[in-house]
Amino acid sequence: MANIPLQIKRGVTFSANITISSAGVASNLTGKTLIFHVVKKGTGKDLFALSTADAANENGSRFYFTAAQAGALKIKIADEDTLIFKLEAYTWWIELSESGDKSELAAGTFKIANP
Repeated sequence: MANIPLQIKRGVTFSANITISSAGVASNLTGKTLIFHVVKKGTGKDLFALSTADAANENGSRFYFTAAQAGALKIKIADEDTLIFKLEAYTWWIELSESGDKSELAAGTFKIANP
């Protein structure tokens, strides 16, 4: 699994497309629920989390499939929600939980910048 660096500008809507694959083959995620986590380094606690099972939050942030059978997802974090990020170090990962087992499907770092 590769470390995928992402960058957020505070106060600006962030979006990214991510494809989950294994050995170069797109993963079929039909019927799966995935959770996108953001954690401030060193805390181990979610600062922000979105699930594919949920509708957009009150600000319009959401994590959803664009083509589940091809492992394609989109992350959208609304401008209001990007303001919670300080100029500090963060990591993110995408988790699949099945039958009590949790798998990390993708991960990376977040670089936070002012607009």
